[in-house]
Amino acid sequence: MDMIIVETPWVKTLYGLSSVHVASRKVGDEIRELLDPVWKAVRAYQIKSTGINHVVYGENGEYFCGVECPSLSQEIPGLIKKQFRLDQYAYFKHIGPYSGIPQAYAHMAEEMGKLSLRPGSTSIEIYGHWNNDENLLQTELLISFKK
Repeated sequence: MDMIIVETPWVKTLYGLSSVHVASRKVGDEIRELLDPVWKAVRAYQIKSTGINHVVYGENGEYFCGVECPSLSQEIPGLIKKQFRLDQYAYFKHIGPYSGIPQAYAHMAEEMGKLSLRPGSTSIEIYGHWNNDENLLQTELLISFKK
């Protein structure tokens, strides 16, 4: 799949936890450590969700891991409710093992450069439903940009 430029806003309210990346740690381990308590809270309070994990990367190594709960109006104890908005972004769907995501980002950066687009401060990973065949895993990548 080719990268797509989207100029329709992406807006989601997510419930989750945030942290700052520690250079000596693997990002995947940090993400799992944040998502585990998110899912425990969603299950404990029997909250209906989309079942899709979101990881939002911001400035200075900050990131937020959460899930969308579209019909929820109240807070979930222990979780942060946060709304995210990208007015315009580059979109790419990576299909395959999570270990291929860095190469997908490199491909996106190259394509964005050809279009004279400068990456913004926010990128988002949306993880599709789990599949035991990692070659079928789907991860949507969104990178905000400036023209």
